Amino acid sequence: RLGDRSRAVAEWGRVEARSPDYKDARLSLARLALEAGNVRDALAASQAALGVAPRDPEAFLAKAESLQGMGRLP
Repeated sequence: RLGDRSRAVAEWGRVEARSPDYKDARLSLARLALEAGNVRDALAASQAALGVAPRDPEAFLAKAESLQGMGRLP
């Protein structure tokens, strides 16, 4: 269902559990957390995405946005 963030988080969480090396699951969790204002969860998910894909620009962006939301970047 469109707009059901909690369901999307649950689904991506299941995907991540089944396929821990699937960067897109971790990145999707980071984006959903950012949209909800959960910057700590977003930072953890973006760092996990970078652990799988260390040069991924979207993961770097999600990490930067998380850090900025925490006041750790200007």
